[in-house]
Amino acid sequence: MTSPDLPRHDTYPGLDGLRFLGALAVLVTHVAFQTGAYAGTLAGTALSRLDVGVAIFFVLSGFLLSRPWLLAAEHATPRPRTGRYWWHRAVRILPAYLVTVVVALLVLEENAGASLRTWVANLGLVALYTEDRLPPGLTQMWSLATEVAFYAALPLVMLAALGRRPQRVPAGRLLVVLTGLCALNLAWNAGGSRLVATSTALLQWLPGYLTWFSAGIALAAVTVVLRRAEPPGWARTVADVGSAPWTCWGLAAAVFVVASTPLAGPYDFTQIASDASVVTKNLLYVVVGVLVVLPGVFAPAGSTFLRLTTRPLLRHLGRTSYALFCCHLVVLDLVQQWLDLPVFGGRTVLVLALTLAGSLLVSEVLYRLVEVPATRLRSLRPSDLVRSRRGGSSTSSPAQTSETTTAS
Repeated sequence: MTSPDLPRHDTYPGLDGLRFLGALAVLVTHVAFQTGAYAGTLAGTALSRLDVGVAIFFVLSGFLLSRPWLLAAEHATPRPRTGRYWWHRAVRILPAYLVTVVVALLVLEENAGASLRTWVANLGLVALYTEDRLPPGLTQMWSLATEVAFYAALPLVMLAALGRRPQRVPAGRLLVVLTGLCALNLAWNAGGSRLVATSTALLQWLPGYLTWFSAGIALAAVTVVLRRAEPPGWARTVADVGSAPWTCWGLAAAVFVVASTPLAGPYDFTQIASDASVVTKNLLYVVVGVLVVLPGVFAPAGSTFLRLTTRPLLRHLGRTSYALFCCHLVVLDLVQQWLDLPVFGGRTVLVLALTLAGSLLVSEVLYRLVEVPATRLRSLRPSDLVRSRRGGSSTSSPAQTSETTTAS
């Protein structure tokens, strides 16, 4: 029997607060960089390592998006329809993203006179692959482009890992596929110096982060096999670790400190990281990401951790975290322009306070006026939209569940 103290729910409200934590970490590290707070001190290096928030996002994406496929395999029910899945992803990410791109290219002085190529590449979310650099206000969108590549690849990954007609999750086959993805990740990053010699953007492509997504998929598999009458011991061990949230977060903090040393490479972009440090940083970050996310999945019901992370305000901030991720660099650039501060011009605390306040306000507007209305499209199929333009009626069914609202 499954232990009665293990959570049996299908929703994980504690993850909403973790989304906000990841978005906040990304915002802080960008403010620190643009105000020149990165330095050779441990504190400055730690600020530079807050990009670990991206690892949290990617682990969450792997977990939440793979879980419907794993549940379908475990119970021999129809797998998610690929077209509907991609439609949900498009409706989830594109509205706020497109608004941000238009505002960034029209409002920021540095983007004045942006070419048609720049507009098309950024609106199409392919600038990571076609441009030498992303425009000011949009440089964080490399991670969103990488997330989208994962969205596109996930159905094929699940087919390879689960087969066409599984009767339950084939743990051995899944392990082989995830191990292969991690091996590709390590090989990609081990050639980091050669990739950088071609284009620095190559390190930001999906192969460089497959371990992070794979960790989320593995975590989702644990939650699924724990439903069995006699769950395997390895799954129970993972759940036991996650049921000790403060221990997990203490370990995550310790690993983060290690990642803030030269082992994980230079703290800024004035030096090129060695292949070994690229691999080390990637692995340390996935450990931090998993240890941060684990309690959000396995913390016991009624625990102090869940009471704190499921407070209404924190959950709401989690729901608006994607909008916060999208808009914060535009707000940061406008704050520095308003204060007449050049890049690396200091006043980090003031800039952080103004950027956070402005970003929270803008993200609330984006969430209410753009993201929430867009969710009404989730129950439609693209063909329904075509029929509606021709005067036909929609016969679409309600949207499938298990949707993630992960920011990137």
